[in-house]
Amino acid sequence: MLVSAAAAAFATLVGAQASAVTIDFESRPAESDLTNEIAGITVEAFENGSSVGGGFITSFNGAHTSQGLWNLVDDLDFTDANRADEMVVTFDVLVSNVSFFHNGFDDTTLIEARDAGGNVLESVTASGSAQNIALSAGNIAALVFFQSQDDFTYVVDNLTFDAGAAPVPVPAAGLLFGGALIAGLKRRRQK
Repeated sequence: MLVSAAAAAFATLVGAQASAVTIDFESRPAESDLTNEIAGITVEAFENGSSVGGGFITSFNGAHTSQGLWNLVDDLDFTDANRADEMVVTFDVLVSNVSFFHNGFDDTTLIEARDAGGNVLESVTASGSAQNIALSAGNIAALVFFQSQDDFTYVVDNLTFDAGAAPVPVPAAGLLFGGALIAGLKRRRQK
C-alpha cells in the first residue's frame, strides 16, 4: 500500500502536465485598450520610463490584418506620445514554452522572458518584418518587449504558452520514491 502510494505520488510529480493556452486577441473589441481584460495576462506599457496604460488591440490593413496587441496607446497615431518604448505582458501563473507572432515593421524589438524576480531567463532580438518567435525557458513570469525608436511600432498576436505546471523536483521525488520503496520492502519482510 505504501509502495503504491509512493509510486502514485512520484508519477504525479514527474508527469505534471502543463496546459497550452493561446490568446489571439480576437475576443476583445477592436480599437480598445488592454490591461487586464483577458484572463491569464496583464499588459502594461511605458514610454520613457513612465506608465502610459496598457497595450492597444486593433488590426491594421496591409500590416497585420487580424486583430493583435500593439505597443500603441489609444489609437493608431504613431507619434511618440501615443506609442510605448516598453510593453510588459505579465502572466497570472508561471509559464513555459512561449511563442507568438511578431511584426516589427523594419525595426528591431528586444524581447525578454523574465522570472518573478525580474531576472532575464531568455532573450531574442526580432528584426524587421513578420516572424514567429519561440522562447523555451520555464518559470516565465513576464515578457518584456522593448523598442526605443519613437516612430516605429510592433504587433504581437497568437500568444501561446504552457501554464499550470509547477517546477518538477525530480531528484527529490526520486529520493522520496526510493525511500518509500525501501520502507515498504522492509515492512513486508517483517510480516
